[in-house]
Amino acid sequence: MKKSFLLFVMMFFLMSMFSSFNASATNGTGWTKRADLPEERVNAGVGVVDGKIYVFGGASEKRKLKNQMYMYDPKKDVWTEKAPMPRNRAGGTYATVGKKIYAIGGVNEETQVAFNTIDVYDTELDQWAEEPIQMPRGPVYTPNYRKGTLNAVAINEKIYILSHINTYRDNFYRYDTITGEWEKLNSTSIPSRHGGVLSASEGKVIFAGGENYIGRSKETNLYQYDIETDRWKRSPDIHLTTTTIEPSYETFNGKLFVIGGQLHAKDSKPLLKQIQIFNPEKGQFKNSKYDLPEGRVSSVAAVVDDQLYVIGGRNYHYNPPHLDVKSDFRSVISIPLKDLQITEDEIIPDDDTSEEPKDQDGTTPGDGTTEEPKDQDGTKPDDGTTEEPKDQDGTKPGDGTTEEPKDQDGTKPGDGTTEEPKDQDGTKPGDGTTEEPKDQDGTKPGDGTTEEPKDQDGIKPDEETGKGILSITMINGLQKDYLLSMKEINDFLSWYKERSFGIGLNFFEINDEHNKGPFTTKKDYVVYPNILMFDIKQY
Repeated sequence: MKKSFLLFVMMFFLMSMFSSFNASATNGTGWTKRADLPEERVNAGVGVVDGKIYVFGGASEKRKLKNQMYMYDPKKDVWTEKAPMPRNRAGGTYATVGKKIYAIGGVNEETQVAFNTIDVYDTELDQWAEEPIQMPRGPVYTPNYRKGTLNAVAINEKIYILSHINTYRDNFYRYDTITGEWEKLNSTSIPSRHGGVLSASEGKVIFAGGENYIGRSKETNLYQYDIETDRWKRSPDIHLTTTTIEPSYETFNGKLFVIGGQLHAKDSKPLLKQIQIFNPEKGQFKNSKYDLPEGRVSSVAAVVDDQLYVIGGRNYHYNPPHLDVKSDFRSVISIPLKDLQITEDEIIPDDDTSEEPKDQDGTTPGDGTTEEPKDQDGTKPDDGTTEEPKDQDGTKPGDGTTEEPKDQDGTKPGDGTTEEPKDQDGTKPGDGTTEEPKDQDGTKPGDGTTEEPKDQDGIKPDEETGKGILSITMINGLQKDYLLSMKEINDFLSWYKERSFGIGLNFFEINDEHNKGPFTTKKDYVVYPNILMFDIKQY
């Protein structure tokens, strides 16, 4: 009775406090849920220093711009608030150089005009520079500035900033973080596209995606900037697999990952689950085999060790230029990069593919060829050759050699050596040693250890023998009771908690062995949205 009451209290707590459930592995999707953001965020900035992820600025519910800085420790799965930015910013861009993070541009909440400054955060000191860096007027000309106007990427100690206010002119700048100097670069051949992605790969700056908010023209082309020649070039044969605006993005091992986004900049257009991967070696975009668990837009992404993290954003379609997010969406998820890099056209192990059986001669059965039989020596029967018999030592009988018999220890009988008998433990009888008896588990009897009994399946008695009744009430009032092992019940609890975060399968399979009647098996499939409540009674 006491166990049942405690289990019920635990379930009530989990159902009412889902945010406390962290780092839960998903089944089949490759993604893992991490600790939620302390507060919802769209169009924030992000940086990675010393294995920690820093998220700053952005907007929260009802379009409130923010200046908070949060640090995430992937090893502890914990968020910590750090020193706030000097200004509330959203819709700008960001870059990381060494131990410092640069918050670039963005919108001023009070004046509703764009910042033409850069705030610099020192991760070692946990403080922001007192005076911001002044930017040239061109990239953030106020009347035309919107969120998604700026993109930035750091290459060594220099930050490349691409603006989308003016088409083909005064759009591209380079800032030297060592000297503090600005340089205007060539921006011909690069169109104005808000909400695209800017990254670097193999010594080149690359841009893709986005949309022109005025003419609604969209891009799937990839543009590459050659630093040596100071020229942009469109790659006519390289295209995104689909248009996207305001996806998150990250680069790993030279590959560009374009994550989610919205199809077009219209309220009615769907969010994307696809993760598009650009591989410079192959010169094309392909979709990852692993989609996002749900579409999201205006999020940020970061890579730490072997994991890609997708943080915040919005999980419903809306006009991307608006800074808006519901207060209940603070989701953070991650996936191993070894999984994410598998594209949808690649075959991975255990994907239900089967290797075709082969005959002994390497041909496929039923392909119209006939496998010819072989003698022991590899020749065909009746080919005119005679398979010669062999003695045990590989010589031919009657060839003048005599196969010499061998003792058990490999010596010849009568050669003056005596084959010494051995005890079970490999020692000689009568050599002064005593063969010690062993228990079934290899320990000596009476050595103070107790040999633990095992069931036939290798489980200790009373270790997993508990059973319970899982009672599920559906939204139509129907109640189903299932007599299950505690392992099966725990599997159900894990599935239910993961599904409550929108991750995993929409149904759970229950093996109802106690109500199968005359059938060999009976399986019930419980659909998540149809569950009103459930309780568990443990024996």
